[in-house]
Amino acid sequence: MKLINKRKTMFTSVTITLSTLLFTGVAQAALTAVDIDGNASNGHEGVYDDVLDITWLANANIAASNQFGLTSGISMGGPFIGSMNWSTAEAFVSAMNAQNGGDGYLGVNTWRRPTATPVNGTNFVLGSATYDGSTDKGSNVTAPPGVYNPTPGPNTLGFIGSELAYHYYNNFEAIPECSGTGTTCVKYNLNLYGIHRAPDPNNYVSLFENIQSEYVGNAYWTDVPADNNEAIRFSSFWGSQGLDDVDDFHHLWVVAPGNVAASAVPLPAAAWLFGAALTGLITLRQHSRKYRSIARYH
Repeated sequence: MKLINKRKTMFTSVTITLSTLLFTGVAQAALTAVDIDGNASNGHEGVYDDVLDITWLANANIAASNQFGLTSGISMGGPFIGSMNWSTAEAFVSAMNAQNGGDGYLGVNTWRRPTATPVNGTNFVLGSATYDGSTDKGSNVTAPPGVYNPTPGPNTLGFIGSELAYHYYNNFEAIPECSGTGTTCVKYNLNLYGIHRAPDPNNYVSLFENIQSEYVGNAYWTDVPADNNEAIRFSSFWGSQGLDDVDDFHHLWVVAPGNVAASAVPLPAAAWLFGAALTGLITLRQHSRKYRSIARYH
C-alpha cells in the first residue's frame, strides 16, 4: 500500500502542476520572432503574439522606409517621419495587401491596423479620461494590477480588447503617465513612461525596430472611428488611449491576424511544460491503475 500512496503523491503533484499551467499560463503572453518571407538568413519580419493571436510587423514604422506606391499623405521628415492621417493609414494597409499581384507584402494580404473593443463589452466610453482602465479613454487600459495600477477599475481585469494597449502594458510592461481611481490622476516621473523606457523584463523590445515612443506626440492609430470626425489612437509615449481628429498625423504599427510565419513557430516553454505535465498525468494514471490492481491481490 505504501507503493500506491507514493503514486498518489506523485499524481497529486503532477495534477497541481497541470492546474497551475492551465490557470496561469494563458495570462502570460509569449512573443516569438517569426520569419515571414521564407528567408531566415535575413532575420525575422514579424513577431507572433500568442495571447492576441496576431502577428506584429517587426518594423514598427514601416511607412518611413516603404510607402507601397502611395505618393502623398505620409510625413517623410522630422521626428514624426512615417506618420499619416487616419484615412491614409487605411489606404496604406490596402496598398500593402495589394502588393505582389494581390499576394500582399511578404506574401501576406491580411495586414490591418490594430483594433480596439469597448472595455465594458458593449459601447465605447470616450468622455473624461480615467486612469484605472475603467473606460476606453485614459491610461491603464488592459493593464494588470500592480504598483502602477493599484486600483483597477471595473471590467478591466483580464481585458485584452485594445491591441496597442495590451502591447504597451502587458508585453513590454511599460508604465503609464499616471494612475488613480476614476478621473483622479496620480502622475509619475516623466522619465518613467513610454515604450522606450519600459521595464521590459522579457526583452521584447529587442524583437522590434523603429518603435515610435520617444517624443511627446508619438502615437499609433487603431482602426476604430468615432464621432465628430475623430478616431481612437494609442499614445506610445504617455501610455494612454484616446481620441484625435482623423486629420492628425500618427504612426501605424501594422498587424496580421493569426501566425503568418512561413515556418512553424517554436513551441513556447509554457506549452511544452503543459504537454509534459499532461503526458505525465496520463502515465501516472496508468501506473496508478496498475498498482491498485496489484494491491488487490496482496
